[in-house]
This record gives sequence, structure tokens and C-alpha cells, in this order.
Amino acid sequence: MELFIPSFPFSDWRKHFLQTKKCTLVNKNKIMPLCIDDYIKYNNDPNCIFINNIENIEMLDNKSTFGKYMLTNFPENTPPIVFYHFDNDIYYNELLVTDNMIKKPNKGYASIGIERITKFDKNEIKNNIIQTFIENEIYYSGHFLVLNGIILQKIYFYSDYKYLHP
Repeated sequence: MELFIPSFPFSDWRKHFLQTKKCTLVNKNKIMPLCIDDYIKYNNDPNCIFINNIENIEMLDNKSTFGKYMLTNFPENTPPIVFYHFDNDIYYNELLVTDNMIKKPNKGYASIGIERITKFDKNEIKNNIIQTFIENEIYYSGHFLVLNGIILQKIYFYSDYKYLHP
């Protein structure tokens, strides 16, 4: 499948993302909007791969609902999830419990509220997702072009300095 990306929010995205053979500026099959104006313009087009409705936005805005979606649809491309909780939905995989995990609140951004943990009580944790912690000495952030759970192209920003929120 080739993708039509109408416009890019940053000039480096255009150059970098078009290096993959699965992206094109000519509409071949599916439309992937990356900018707000394009979401509005193509939202009702049957070739648009992401429908910008409130249900999808709410799913993406909650780390546990997105984790559940990924486990259900693309488990091979999902970081190991030990536990999640939202509303009355609870997932727990005892086989992944270690003494080195990361707890993330369902809502939030910029790593606020994220903490490393060594243990937890699944009956007391609410509105969080817990994943296995992956040790590293370099800290990454980035933008990813993802289709059906597969990363087609990415731009990484990295540092050996870890910023800690106060």
C-alpha cells in the first residue's frame, strides 16, 4: 500500500518520510493526514486511514486504552504491558512482573507523572499503565510514521542527558 501524505508539519519530516518507498506525494491508495487542516479536509474521505472522531482521539489520549488497542490488534509491535486500568477494564500479565518496571498515568504528556517501580499492588493501582522498563544510556524522542502497527519511517532525537521533572 502506498500512502498519500498531503502536507507535512515540519520540512525535515517531508525529506525524511519520503525516503521510504511506502510514502508518496501522489495518491495511490490511502491518505494519511499529519496536519490539522488535512484531518479536516480528508476526514470523510473513505481512503483516509485515520478518522478524526472523538472516540479515536479519546483512545489515543489514554495510555491504557491505546495499550489495549495495540495488544488486541498489533501484539507483535507492542512494548511489554504488565498491567493497565481504565474505567472498569483491567489487564494483568503476571509473567511480565519484574523488579524493574515503569508506571505511566493514563493521561499526561512530557513524562510527567511517570516513575520507575519495583513492585505494585494491582488492586490499588488505578488509571495507569505499567510496562517493563528497558534500560538504556541514551534517551530518545521522535516522530514516527506508523501504519497497521508497523513503523514505516522515523526521526529520532537523542541525548545522553536525562531531564528529570521537578
